Amino acid sequence: MRSKIILSILFFLICSVGYSQYTLRGKVIDENTKEVLAFVNILANQKVGVTSSIDGLFTIQSAAPITSLKLSYVGYEPKQIDVAGKTSIIVSLIPTSYQLSEFVLLPGENPAHAIINKVVENRKIHNPEKSLNFKYESYNKLFITGNVDSSLINNPEKLKEQESITRRTVDILEKQHIFLMESVTERKYMLPDKSYEKILASRVSGLQNNTFSLIATELQSFSFYTEMVKVAGNSYLNPISVNSPDKYFFLIEDTSFSGIDTVFVISFRPRKGKNFTGLKGLLYINTDGYALQNVIAEPNEESEMFTIKIQQQYEKVENSWFPVQLNTTILFKNAYINNLQMLGIGKSYLKNIDINPDLKKKEFGIVETEVADDVTKKDEEFWNRYRVDTLSTKDRNTYHVIDSIGKAENFDRTLSTLETLLSGKLKWGYVDLDLDKFLNYNDYEGFRFGAGLHTNRKLSKFFSIGGYGAYGVKDNAFKFGGDVNFFLYRNYDLELNFSYQKDVVEPGTVRFYTYKIPLMSTAGNRFFYMSRMNQNEKIETRLRFRTLRYLGVYLFANQESIDVTNSYYFMNKISDNVWLHDKNYLFNEIGAEFKYAFKQKIVQSSNFRYNKPTPYPIIYARIAQGLNNDYGQFDYTRITLLTEKKFQLKNMGVFSFYVESGITVGDAPIQKLNSSIGLFVKGSFLAASELAFETMFPCEFFSDKFSNIHLIHSFENLLFKTKKFQPKLALITNIGFGSLKNETNHAGVDFKTMEHGYYESGIALNSLVKANFTSFGVAGYYRYGPYQLPKHSDNFTVKLTVGYAF
Repeated sequence: MRSKIILSILFFLICSVGYSQYTLRGKVIDENTKEVLAFVNILANQKVGVTSSIDGLFTIQSAAPITSLKLSYVGYEPKQIDVAGKTSIIVSLIPTSYQLSEFVLLPGENPAHAIINKVVENRKIHNPEKSLNFKYESYNKLFITGNVDSSLINNPEKLKEQESITRRTVDILEKQHIFLMESVTERKYMLPDKSYEKILASRVSGLQNNTFSLIATELQSFSFYTEMVKVAGNSYLNPISVNSPDKYFFLIEDTSFSGIDTVFVISFRPRKGKNFTGLKGLLYINTDGYALQNVIAEPNEESEMFTIKIQQQYEKVENSWFPVQLNTTILFKNAYINNLQMLGIGKSYLKNIDINPDLKKKEFGIVETEVADDVTKKDEEFWNRYRVDTLSTKDRNTYHVIDSIGKAENFDRTLSTLETLLSGKLKWGYVDLDLDKFLNYNDYEGFRFGAGLHTNRKLSKFFSIGGYGAYGVKDNAFKFGGDVNFFLYRNYDLELNFSYQKDVVEPGTVRFYTYKIPLMSTAGNRFFYMSRMNQNEKIETRLRFRTLRYLGVYLFANQESIDVTNSYYFMNKISDNVWLHDKNYLFNEIGAEFKYAFKQKIVQSSNFRYNKPTPYPIIYARIAQGLNNDYGQFDYTRITLLTEKKFQLKNMGVFSFYVESGITVGDAPIQKLNSSIGLFVKGSFLAASELAFETMFPCEFFSDKFSNIHLIHSFENLLFKTKKFQPKLALITNIGFGSLKNETNHAGVDFKTMEHGYYESGIALNSLVKANFTSFGVAGYYRYGPYQLPKHSDNFTVKLTVGYAF
């Protein structure tokens, strides 16, 4: 997901740009059909950068003129041509064919399947991340230009016929790019899954911010041998996964020879009638171990935002096949420079590859990707050690012009603003504005207006001071709070926090310090329905640290006063014959909270810290001990457990579960019990929310022992898909159990318990309508089982679903 967000930020940033060296452009066509041929292999008489665009147009840049080229394409005769003194060419290739080596096959069997099956059998041997320890350095380059029609480049007379703005744009793009980025990284890997990559250097035209230094490793999977291949944040079924011939159609297009070995060129695409998220392209398979030598692939279904193609090249390094170059081509469909679509070209060159080096476990921690402190301060001598070729005149012009524009237009400030998508904080000098404090809505407060801020690392790396204020229109009340945080030892997340708040809180819920609603989740919609809140005043001390590598710990102590705002009261026993109808409570708690995220890795830059998804469920636990003393009235123990996980299932979509269970031992008011989250409000506009009960009324059930289970299986667009209509079908089931030991202690409001189990299920059709980055759908839910309502229609509800169309 992060790569999608970074691509979206990149899309926004390059749209903000208002605006020799030797360059050879051209295209390759079939001599008979005149069809443009993409993915042409091009060898020049010197080391140059070669690019193949979406429509088959290629661009070659070099610091010195090129005199000759050798071009080859699967199914065609290679051709050597003289290009001395030329700036544009059209080359035609003649179709050819080769005699295939003999295979013993059953009648009717596709001969490509035998080759593919051998590749599948050997995929773990050739997957570096399954068979090797290694380390390498990489040089990465990404530039954005305009997708100029090849007919304009090769026909000056036709170019003259275009509008003046088109002619001017083409002229500008001959001299410079729209955007240019370089980075240098070093990576080391130790079996079975320990990885560490450091961004050593980064340079981005128009920017000093180093966020984009992370994009080079995010556009595609490092290896093409994984079961699911990631391209721009999306997962696709690998054509060389187990049983892939059942899903993909393979065709031998050509053969060539590499020494004594044969290289088979096999095209692949999803079979007709097979609805899954797949790729199409070419596999170059070397019979030396039946390993991939070259891969060219693109999603079979195009995105509405961009079209992307990837290429991976492998070479034998110390007797092991290893990727040496990763190429990416992105056509931004909705981003234009004047009337030309923007085209991104990315290349990563892996060098200084060391197979099975001497690595130690202590060299690896929870930080998987890290940006060096001096990442933007490397000199030209450093860069020239890693660049494949010296910077061209076009590259230098790009840095010069875009750096000037970036300084004038303050691109860094623009990017810092967009980084709030990742952090929720807007940098403003020495403070970060907390955007979640500015505007909120819930049924109790109505619109809640406010502001919040914290000092950032620009003021001090050792502490942060912050606070907030808010006003609720419906409850006509002011709220405020503040805290100070001391960063004692960042490597182990050791922090000490003191906080105070005078606010309103929801009864019967547990807020984990470490649990954050996922960025693209709809779970936050449930806050709109909060209708019962109590006034609270709370002072707290928290100590945070990390231990055992993946275990995060919070130790806390607090005192909290609660004033009930509705008719509820707690039957507080004063003596055998005297009971107090208590609506004001004083709690004194000590406790601990834990988060265990096994194998979870961290991406860390100077601007933010991001937790990568872990392949294992994340477990949260919280235990709070209420104390009956001079600072608190109630003696109780409250334990809550939570776990969640999303699974990408091969050819079946995405399955997710969320389970929360808890118990309160001892007599305590409803504030310290559990209220299962119900979101059904008759007569109001209803928006669906994850991790809640859609047909349950708010505050309908309370329990001192409970378990809530939320299950979702999204088929994505595997069941229904046309070119322009791709709804995503999801099945939802929510289950709750609960009981209350001393129900008579709680009075003044009506509620139920759910010993027999609460059940509801639903069907959602998401992404029926898309508007920019947002999608809308519809969902229906039905309440059934022991707590089904007497009136049949009351058990059914229809709600709007809202998602993100990345």
